[in-house]
Amino acid sequence: MCKQIALYFDFSSAYSWLALSRLNELELVEQVSLQWRPISLGKVFAHHQHQVPRVESAKMRYLLADLSREARRLGTAFTLPKVFPFNAHLAMAVYYVLASTSVSRAQVFARSVFEQAYSAGRDVSQQPVLDQILQETVGSSDAFHGSEQLATGKAQLANMTDEAIQLGVFGAPTFVFDKTLFWGCDRVDALISELNKEQ
Repeated sequence: MCKQIALYFDFSSAYSWLALSRLNELELVEQVSLQWRPISLGKVFAHHQHQVPRVESAKMRYLLADLSREARRLGTAFTLPKVFPFNAHLAMAVYYVLASTSVSRAQVFARSVFEQAYSAGRDVSQQPVLDQILQETVGSSDAFHGSEQLATGKAQLANMTDEAIQLGVFGAPTFVFDKTLFWGCDRVDALISELNKEQ
């Protein structure tokens, strides 16, 4: 039986970027189907009455140090984007537009958005940056030029965010397998252990 895993993430979550470096380990587990589901982390935080730490706060200083430390441990590049935190709603809506015709193309786009944000430090909240990413990854920026398509993508983002909230998701990245939540890029090992129990 195929094991269905949902990955809820937001491009504005740097820990989601680090989680991508471990997806190949999940793919090595037999009969695993991983579904990428971008969500609005801001809406999730608002639902749970969570506050994003202030840039100058002790918690934000810790998070940035921890991100750099974890990136080194995983052998993953990490550069703080010029604008951080940033609004990733447009990029996530575009993901759903692309996924409606090709999930693989949407995932290529998503990986590039993450790389441009956290490896190159670019502001991926800006349409010209996303336009360039689309041109480089899928050969077209048509996802921006169809207002009806983009509206559908935004609606899908809202639906997936509501789904995540109903499941109890409160942060990103969150993996969900068999109604069990695994929150954080450091919970991949626990998820793999759970998957192997099912074999």
